[in-house]
Amino acid sequence: HEKRLKQNIEDVALQYATVLEHAPDGLITVSQDMTINTINKAAGHILNINDQSAKGKNLLKLISGHKNREQIKQLVDEVHENKTRNNPRPVKTRIQLSNLKTRHIEFVATETTYSSSSEILLNFRDVTYWIEREEKLKSMSRALEQSNDSIIITNHRGIIEYVNRAFEKFTGVKSEDIIGSQSTNLLKRTLNDEKDVRKVQEQLKEGQTIQRVLTRRNNDDSILYEEKTISPILNNR
Repeated sequence: HEKRLKQNIEDVALQYATVLEHAPDGLITVSQDMTINTINKAAGHILNINDQSAKGKNLLKLISGHKNREQIKQLVDEVHENKTRNNPRPVKTRIQLSNLKTRHIEFVATETTYSSSSEILLNFRDVTYWIEREEKLKSMSRALEQSNDSIIITNHRGIIEYVNRAFEKFTGVKSEDIIGSQSTNLLKRTLNDEKDVRKVQEQLKEGQTIQRVLTRRNNDDSILYEEKTISPILNNR
C-alpha cells in the first residue's frame, strides 16, 4: 500500500511537471522572497531569460525595468496578503518589456499553501497583439467620430449598429433614436424607389461597393443632394 501511494505521488508530480513544461503560457512558481522554484520554457521565452539557469535565482533580478520589478513585487505581496485574509482570489497586473519592441505581458498570481510551506504561481502571457489591436480600434473609432462625412454601420441583416456625430448633425437624428432600427427605412427615404432599394441591397450582398448621389428632402421642402459610398464590410460570417 505504501509503495502504491508513493508511486501515485510520483505520477502526480510527473503530470504536474509535464503540464508546466509544455504549457503555452509562461509559468513560474516563486517563494515569498521571490526565489524561483520552477520555470517553464514559455516563461523563459516570454521574459527573455534563460529558463535552464533561472531556478534558485531571485525573479526580480532577472526582470528589466524598476517599474516592472515594483509591479511584480506588489503583485506577489497582494496575493499573499489576500491569502492571509482567507481571500485567495487571483491578482492581475500588466508590465511592459522594452527590447527592440515594446511588449505587454499580463500576469496573474495565485498562492498555494502546502503542509509546511507555500508558493506563488505566476501565470503570464504576451498580450501585445491584443493591446495593439485595441489601440487600432480606438484610433479607428476616433477617426469615425471626427469625420465630416456621415457614417452608418449596420450588421449583415441591415440593423443599424452605429452612426457617427456627422450623421446626427447632418440629419438631426440622434444615435439612440436610430440604432437598432432597420436601415431599409433609411434607404427608402433617400432612394424613393422600392426597386432601387432592393437593387442596392442585392449589390451589397454580392460584396459590391456602391457610389451614387442620394437625395434628401429637408423640413423646408428643399432638396439636398449627397454623394455617398456604400460598402459591405466582409468578415468570417
